[in-house]
Amino acid sequence: MPEEIIKESLVHTCDVENVAEHEENFATLLEKSRDISGKLEIGQKVRSKIISISDDLVYIDLGSKSEGVINLSEFVDNNGNLVVKEGDEIEASFVSVKNGMKKMTTLIHGYSPTHLYDIRNAYETGRAIKCDIKREVKGGFEISAGGVRCFCPFSQNILL
Repeated sequence: MPEEIIKESLVHTCDVENVAEHEENFATLLEKSRDISGKLEIGQKVRSKIISISDDLVYIDLGSKSEGVINLSEFVDNNGNLVVKEGDEIEASFVSVKNGMKKMTTLIHGYSPTHLYDIRNAYETGRAIKCDIKREVKGGFEISAGGVRCFCPFSQNILL
């Protein structure tokens, strides 16, 4: 009989230690989750995966069971097609916390990366791109390349 009491006492002691350890871990995790918005500073860039897409927002994983939201319009090309899908990895900048949501953006100087991609690709491959000349400025032209305002020096302008 005394052996059963000792075994039962040991089981209860282990359970109390496990509960105390679990509560300590939970408290640590809770504190970390509250501190996530403190870790993100305005303008801070994060690389993340898209976890879901709704009618007007794209949700990205910020880790520690936290998500950020980006306006869907940032991922739509000139033809109205969505250019990302769930699982794609993107780079976004932290803007603010609004209504409990961490607002992010992919815009670079007000332009969507989807608009800048063609320009970067043309630059890296050395191919010419079609542009609209908006006006003449000192030393060249102000042009629009895929809706992005650019400068083209006189020496680089090829008119056909």
